[in-house]
Amino acid sequence: MKKILFLLIVIFEIVAYANCSYNKNKIVCFDNGVKWIAFKSLMQFPMYVISGQKQKRYINSRGFVCYADSMINSIECIGDFNNQKWHFYTNMSSNITSNIVNELDRFLSSNNQNQFRNIKKVLKGDIDGDDLLEKVYVQKFGSGEIGDFYSLIVVDDNGKVLWRGPQEENSNNDYVFGEWDFGISMPEVLVDIDGDNQAELLAPAPQSDLFPQYYRVLKWNGTRFVAQRPGVMMLSSHDPNLFIWVNPYPNKNGDGVWISKLHSKNSKKKAVADVIKTQEGEDPKMGKALIRFDSNLIRVVRWIKPIPTAKSYMALISNKDKFNSRGVRLYSIRAILRQDRANFYRGRGDMEDTGIGYFRTFQARKKFEYMKIVPKNLSMDALKSSLLYEIPLLRITPKNGVLEVERVR
Repeated sequence: MKKILFLLIVIFEIVAYANCSYNKNKIVCFDNGVKWIAFKSLMQFPMYVISGQKQKRYINSRGFVCYADSMINSIECIGDFNNQKWHFYTNMSSNITSNIVNELDRFLSSNNQNQFRNIKKVLKGDIDGDDLLEKVYVQKFGSGEIGDFYSLIVVDDNGKVLWRGPQEENSNNDYVFGEWDFGISMPEVLVDIDGDNQAELLAPAPQSDLFPQYYRVLKWNGTRFVAQRPGVMMLSSHDPNLFIWVNPYPNKNGDGVWISKLHSKNSKKKAVADVIKTQEGEDPKMGKALIRFDSNLIRVVRWIKPIPTAKSYMALISNKDKFNSRGVRLYSIRAILRQDRANFYRGRGDMEDTGIGYFRTFQARKKFEYMKIVPKNLSMDALKSSLLYEIPLLRITPKNGVLEVERVR
């Protein structure tokens, strides 16, 4: 006879639920056709253990005593927070790879557990500034020709439902989310982006190609979420550890460094960000950073995976690069390339300009006086002519005392 355990096997993870039913001294659950059973202990208290394919010993990570309630067909845990009950609720659709992965959620009443079926994700954050964590459930409510649709359920720290988002199969609705053929838009984090001690909900706008990721922003107004102006979190050209909100994105071809995905840290101000750098003519480069939201700015706490260092920079030689700071016309290749870098690092660069820090200071820009200029795909005369009479986009690679100059456009 299998050894009797006194605690229910549970693991805290992303929400996934099995279809379960109570039958006398056991609870039977099915996950995509795989069955697992919670049997009642034969001794004193009606506690349950998992048997069958998942017969491993785990302790409830919150240390609560668990038992079954035949009246509500669920498993309850009596907690140490005002003796409140925690319930396992169930779902018809669950992932076979996480078939006993459930999240315990505090509900004072279990009468309305069905309203929490088909939960895809749960976010936690203080949306109203009361220093208590609310929960935002992302619930699937329908499927259409373009994909699956999700709505929001906002629950306070006592389990009371504060607001339900609309359940309209309309991808243009600011309060409807989805996994659609043309892109995915699902809530990612609850975090305070503007410093008012109230967490906003951030979700990527759907997109199907590699272009700067706009984020939808929802702010709690006391009774419901209200959509704010969306924006892109773009890396500042003047600080390699600072992202700023922009809308519209300033570079029409999408070049730049921007946040493509957010991962929750269950923190009021911090999250982990996937970062992408795109530059015309080059493959995208990926990085990952721990970020902190700071009064509408996003600061890098540390780079978990730094973006691979660029070996070249882009320079759009516009008319302002052809005059020095005193307004005198420049005619040499060296002088124009040097003025382009001076303008860039003084905050007067063009949108297409990028930097690698090589000519950041006045002293560093003196290198233009002696570095050998080597045109890569055009003659020296053609390069000079384009600098004087056109507005070319150049890729410039400094190495070993040489400046390789390639015309991109």
